[in-house]
Amino acid sequence: MNTLEQLCFFTLLYAAAVYAHEGDWEYENNGTAAWEDAYPECAGAQQSPIPLSREDASLWEPAAQRQAGFRLHLQGYGAAQRGLFANDGKSVALTFNYTDVDSAPHLVILNNGSVASYTLTRLHFHWPSEHWINNLRYPLEMHMVHKDYYNSTLVLSILFTTECGVPNTGMQTVAAATRQVKHSGDTVPVEHFAPVSLLPPFLQRDCGYYMFAGSLTTPPCTEGVLWLVHEVPLCIGRTQLEAFRNVHKTDGGLLAANARPLQAVNGRPVLYLPCQR
Repeated sequence: MNTLEQLCFFTLLYAAAVYAHEGDWEYENNGTAAWEDAYPECAGAQQSPIPLSREDASLWEPAAQRQAGFRLHLQGYGAAQRGLFANDGKSVALTFNYTDVDSAPHLVILNNGSVASYTLTRLHFHWPSEHWINNLRYPLEMHMVHKDYYNSTLVLSILFTTECGVPNTGMQTVAAATRQVKHSGDTVPVEHFAPVSLLPPFLQRDCGYYMFAGSLTTPPCTEGVLWLVHEVPLCIGRTQLEAFRNVHKTDGGLLAANARPLQAVNGRPVLYLPCQR
């Protein structure tokens, strides 16, 4: 079994637990170090996030990718969706409400004749970013959580930077919703939101990302998660970023940061697929 097959089939060997924000865990005062006391899997060998770089990853040229029969397809991300945006005291998240799951956004992986289809269920944010790329940390990271038929998890990670020009259009909607859920427990409905507005154009060309097996970045830190981390950040305005930094925790204090520290790679394979120039 080659490296790609190991990464793809790894997700089929585990059933990821439901993403957990609730619980008696915290980020502040080195709280992440105590997670493993209540959640043993947080001490596992394939935890996330991890540092990423082209030098440490296995380079996979687009031509070789195509020849191996591997492709990513984004289906339905351009269709307007409804959902509920909420502050749960640990982050802010948009959970989608689909009337027809078949028409929901799907990330489809084609791998040498096999097909794996993951449905986008929710997206949430971490500030600053949890993953680092080439020793660079970004002010914001979005996790688009997907589930397949077997309840396996795929997380598509998109980074955001303020060192840019025009802010991303989708972030305008998200930042506005974030301002309306300032306090823990606040919710606001979101109508007519197309997830494609939060995706970089390179991803739609099926390139420019790192791929590896990891875990959820919050307790219970369930492993068996397939990660796709895109290397090209999207633009966020400074006032939009401040909306996240003004989010409040359950105890009423500011949620100044909600990023787990980097975890050990422990020799796991990481693939990097560049874009053709």
